[in-house]
Amino acid sequence: MAPVIDLDRSYLQYPIYSDPEQFALDFGRVLKFRQDTRLVATKTLRNLNQTLFGVHLRTERDSQQGWPPSLYNYSKYETQSTSYLTQAASSGVTVMYVASGNVDEIARFADDAKAYNLSVTTKHQLLGGEDKVKLEAFTFDQQALVDYLVLLKSSDFAGVGHSSFAWNIALWRHQLAKQRDHLNGPQLMSDELSQVYGTVKQYLEYACCLWP
Repeated sequence: MAPVIDLDRSYLQYPIYSDPEQFALDFGRVLKFRQDTRLVATKTLRNLNQTLFGVHLRTERDSQQGWPPSLYNYSKYETQSTSYLTQAASSGVTVMYVASGNVDEIARFADDAKAYNLSVTTKHQLLGGEDKVKLEAFTFDQQALVDYLVLLKSSDFAGVGHSSFAWNIALWRHQLAKQRDHLNGPQLMSDELSQVYGTVKQYLEYACCLWP
């Protein structure tokens, strides 16, 4: 019988830049997303067919339980929505693509966006027919892969600091950014392509331990 090695939980434990930078930046590309999720993401982008502002609205139940809004300001819908809408309004982009598992909060966000002359859309709204059937056959996490791939292509992106999903998108996009001091404010992570909102210097384990 082959030996079994029991490893401790390594998530957000290994400092990726202990390896050469080129390896750290390339290693995350070893595993590819499923082809069907990539095809649906491509259809989503084609149907939108214009510049988009990407948003990850992290207000689902598990987030609210893990980071209670009474203790974490950036867990509040009001804090996230105001930050995202202000950023989008100054970007010059009029269409916001929103990823969130909280359907009610997406509707609320779309309503709030009207005051900024912004429109909101999602993968469910952009897809129809056979493509939508394929999307709805995916599990929740597989549908999130579609959002991930679409958000990578946004002209501007906004997320929140306690979300590894938002961090991963922003760090991947940062490879294309000119601004290099992305962890020195004004937000938790800031460059010309992405903003991850939170207290500066908080959650730095994401920047240190996530392969983009």
